[in-house]
Amino acid sequence: MRTAILLASLLMAGSIASAGLLVHDSFSYSTGDLTGGNGGSGWSDAWTDSGNPVVVSGAGLNYKDAFGNVLQVSGGALNTADGGAATTISARQVTPRNAETWISVLIQPQGSFTDFLGVSF
Repeated sequence: MRTAILLASLLMAGSIASAGLLVHDSFSYSTGDLTGGNGGSGWSDAWTDSGNPVVVSGAGLNYKDAFGNVLQVSGGALNTADGGAATTISARQVTPRNAETWISVLIQPQGSFTDFLGVSF
């Protein structure tokens, strides 16, 4: 009887899902123009920008949730002069088209932000 319960428990547990880090950029660049920055791992090319210049500031963004939990961050932050800059990073295909991919980014609009803001793939 115990063997049957153990076997049933193991079958119901199924396999364990796991995920690995495919691409990463800690954003630990020197302050100044972002163009040509090539940090992290998994990316196929360096940062490029079009439109208005974008620069790296010395301090990263901070985040605290409603319960007071603070997100630990490192690296700098990207700043644009206004909403006219389009900044992209070229990356290799990291997962099959039908796979689920998660991304994490902190974004902090400043001033009277009324234009479109987005991240696209």
